[in-house]
Amino acid sequence: MENKEKVRGIIKTKKEIKQYQLAILKQMLTLATSGFGLVAALAWNEFIRTVVNDYIRTKISIGSGIISLAIYAVIVT
Repeated sequence: MENKEKVRGIIKTKKEIKQYQLAILKQMLTLATSGFGLVAALAWNEFIRTVVNDYIRTKISIGSGIISLAIYAVIVT
């Protein structure tokens, strides 16, 4: 009897370990995906800033920094 209980306990423990491993893997994939999303967002941010600074600011008169910032904010949102 005692051996059967030990075996059941071991099987239960192995199942729990497998569940924890899957949970950790899922969490790591979520974190990695979030990290890639952040990197992509930062790249787009830099691209939009460059476009606004190089093309829009040069077309609008000098001293229109607030306008170019407003255009940037509209594009980002």
